[in-house]
Amino acid sequence: MRRVLFIILVLTLAVTSGVTAGESMKGKIKGVVQSRDGKPLSKGMVYFFNEAIGPSPMPEKYWRVPDVVEPLDDAGTFAVELPAGTYFIGAILRKGSNEIIGPPSEGDLYYAGTQKYWVNQSVPSDAGIIKGADPFSRSLITKTAGITALEGYVIDEAGKPVENAMVFAHKQSTMNDRPLFVSERTNRDGAFRLRVGEAGSYYLRIRDIYGGGAPEDGAFMGAYGGKNPKAVTVKTGEVLRGIKLNGEKFVRPKPGAK
Repeated sequence: MRRVLFIILVLTLAVTSGVTAGESMKGKIKGVVQSRDGKPLSKGMVYFFNEAIGPSPMPEKYWRVPDVVEPLDDAGTFAVELPAGTYFIGAILRKGSNEIIGPPSEGDLYYAGTQKYWVNQSVPSDAGIIKGADPFSRSLITKTAGITALEGYVIDEAGKPVENAMVFAHKQSTMNDRPLFVSERTNRDGAFRLRVGEAGSYYLRIRDIYGGGAPEDGAFMGAYGGKNPKAVTVKTGEVLRGIKLNGEKFVRPKPGAK
């Protein structure tokens, strides 16, 4: 199982900045991100969410994984090349975490907009000043009303709860697509709540580190259904409970191992 999960993870969770090789019809967009009181999000990160892939970011109801992540400079400005299309823009300035992306923590300056920006192949786009980043508060998260979610527990090989893991929602069974949604980290009982933006069937994957590339030895990982991933289907407005996710510590295969 470890070897199967290693192959899956090398191919997946591409939450890296920029766009992948081979993409065509690119355009450019620039802009400035500020807090609500007009201060630049100096050295923060700007997120781009492709409308063709999923819904707009809405942290009070779900955490959508950004499609592209880029740094902001000292003045809070960005100039990015993206595949042509329509995007939502978000941004964050972390206060106490080194994570580039992932759900914000209490006090992080965070902005998640629903305004659409068009990236044109021939004419550079200017988003202007995007103003409105506020300190994030967990009290803003909708607990029950109007959410669609999956709930359950993450356990290890010994059946013990796993704290501080995340659950990612994919649309493809191979899970080599970028995940659409991510849960907050599990609590000490291993409990998770994965809120999603829409009804549908999702393939669930576990990881304790938010990032792309091959996992390090000792990383916790897994998938619902193990080496034969299974989909979980949820209806709009439903909170589907009782999902058990099993994972294990990753051990990097030795050269020549089968």
